[in-house]
Amino acid sequence: MLKNQKLKMLLASIITLIPIPIGLLIWDKLPDQIATHWDFAGNPNGWSSKEFAVIGMPLFLLFVHWICVAGTKADPKAASHPKQLMALLYWSCPAVSIFCMGSTYAEALGYHVSITHFGAILVGISFMIIGNYLPKCPHNYTMGIRIPWTLHSEENWNRTHRFAGPIWVIFGILFPLLTFLGYPKLCTALMFIAVFVPIIYSYLDFKKYESK
Repeated sequence: MLKNQKLKMLLASIITLIPIPIGLLIWDKLPDQIATHWDFAGNPNGWSSKEFAVIGMPLFLLFVHWICVAGTKADPKAASHPKQLMALLYWSCPAVSIFCMGSTYAEALGYHVSITHFGAILVGISFMIIGNYLPKCPHNYTMGIRIPWTLHSEENWNRTHRFAGPIWVIFGILFPLLTFLGYPKLCTALMFIAVFVPIIYSYLDFKKYESK
């Protein structure tokens, strides 16, 4: 088991860093300043040096990946983590690295890529996957909706995650759809709803059952 996890981590790390050798191969074709951030309309509104874009960004994603995996593995209840969510943890950063860096290189080379639309699809799929497994996620300290009331009570945890799961799935469906239709402000509002409504629910649930 431990050997498989190490191999999985090694493979995920290699995939995360693949954009670096690709960037070095096309180094001379890339501009000195590369767009690395876009608004909801798909217009670049942030730039970075070629060195940071090609080398720094994949390394930063790898660092985030290692921190997330290490923190999850250190959880005393790590053995109860759903395999599906663990798979998402292992492969989300490599997927983000390939997607983001591929889009960044394409734009830098003059190929227009609808980064907003592709990003919305990626966000939507992630929310649908997580939302599907939230109700099945057992009480732990690293995965799920980790707020004071859910961590305090396993019953509150279970009720909150059963409540949040369908909301996240619905948001995952609506987010890319509304992005394609051109409603970025509504997307932002829905994201706040998807994140904060379960938190409010958890607090009210705590007040109802636990604070008596």
